[in-house]
Amino acid sequence: MIKVPTTVQKRPVASDTMSTFRKAWYDATDDNYLTLFGFRRFRTAHLLNLRFLEQDIDKIDHQLYQAGLDFDNSHNIIHRLALKQAKRDGSLKGNMEGITNEKFIKRLRCLLKQYDDAITSFNNIMMMETFALADHSLQSHRRSDFNNIETFKTRLVRVDLARRDGPGDILRHCFRKVLRHIWFCIRQKSSLAHPSAAYDSAAVLEANLKQ
Repeated sequence: MIKVPTTVQKRPVASDTMSTFRKAWYDATDDNYLTLFGFRRFRTAHLLNLRFLEQDIDKIDHQLYQAGLDFDNSHNIIHRLALKQAKRDGSLKGNMEGITNEKFIKRLRCLLKQYDDAITSFNNIMMMETFALADHSLQSHRRSDFNNIETFKTRLVRVDLARRDGPGDILRHCFRKVLRHIWFCIRQKSSLAHPSAAYDSAAVLEANLKQ
């Protein structure tokens, strides 16, 4: 008797895109405002992007100044820019054609626009209301790649609140900072002694203190 091989149908494995969509869907429909409107601000990534753009523009700016120093600047009486004392770069002397071509000008305009937009956007982000990742127990437990110190230090922005026009409530800020520190100490001790902490976050700790 000949046995006919049977093919076993495997269940389709959820793709990374589906997993990402599922997580994003739960976050976008959650009842908790911190989950709904809390987003990473990526301060270091923004600052690195600004530094990279700054370095690219600085190279172009250096070429522009060196080309301008070849002109007769005797018409300046006050010499606010101190062009006479400016340091000359012999490797760029006579590079007028290099900075006047269309490709060079387009690159300069593109970099300046990216730089100006990035600075304005970063300023707006830094003026938004923030909360610590440690304030949100659900999100902090999801980040298995973060240790307790990183969870304590990471800040998220609230996109649903008006931006700050001043220093804000300094007393409340200091109070929350103390609570976060207490929460951090509790979590550090509980991670060594007990798997579950008495308080999941600084927000829960604050709520219990108010009762």
